[in-house]
Amino acid sequence: MVSRYDSIGQKAKRLSILMHNRIMQENIRLEQKSGLVGRATTEALRDNQALLKQSTGMIREYQENFLGKQGAQLAVMERQIALMNPINVLRRGYSMTSKPDGTLIRSIGEVSPGDEILSHLCDGTLVSKVGSVNTDKP
Repeated sequence: MVSRYDSIGQKAKRLSILMHNRIMQENIRLEQKSGLVGRATTEALRDNQALLKQSTGMIREYQENFLGKQGAQLAVMERQIALMNPINVLRRGYSMTSKPDGTLIRSIGEVSPGDEILSHLCDGTLVSKVGSVNTDKP
């Protein structure tokens, strides 16, 4: 006859084996799940990196286009400013005429015969005396 302690010992041993087997099965399941999570994470990371690379390229292209357009507009403005530069106007054959105190003369009504005037050209200044004032328009 089997003693009561033997029966408990056998049951404990059997329970220990069952628990060990169950733990091993759960470890295998856990390893499989962690592999799936690892692969999913790797795939998501790869997809996000590709999206980031694509977005970066689009931003760079937009930036280059924008800067190119702004550069072209700036070049047009620079040309317009250069055309309006008083020195460039003088180089085209125009002059600025002033009184000796620096006041610009804009009309023949601002001078009288005998007045001294200064004609500013691109390469220097002429000093003149007004001989007469004609109101005839060219």
